[in-house]
Amino acid sequence: MTTCTVIHEVEGNTGPGLFTDAGFDLTAFVSITVTVRYESGGELSKTAIIDDVAAGTFHVVWDALDLVAGTHRIEYVFNTGTTVTRLPAEKTPVLIVRPQA
Repeated sequence: MTTCTVIHEVEGNTGPGLFTDAGFDLTAFVSITVTVRYESGGELSKTAIIDDVAAGTFHVVWDALDLVAGTHRIEYVFNTGTTVTRLPAEKTPVLIVRPQA
């Protein structure tokens, strides 16, 4: 059985969201981005805001047009300035965005 993380959002939501715990110290990284690969094609890259470097926690801030209805994939991109690491290597998280009621 294959499992992955599923994140639920609502279309059009704005502000802080997608709070993440990397599970490791973020001191070595000059940037972290979150890439959303839309179900309909195209992608969105958001610069993450680090909440606690030592604890490895960060989040993104959604803009009005970022969250569109559908089932999308998420990838985290960690950049040290010399190397880029894309995570997870397997079991890509799924972002399910439902339309507003």
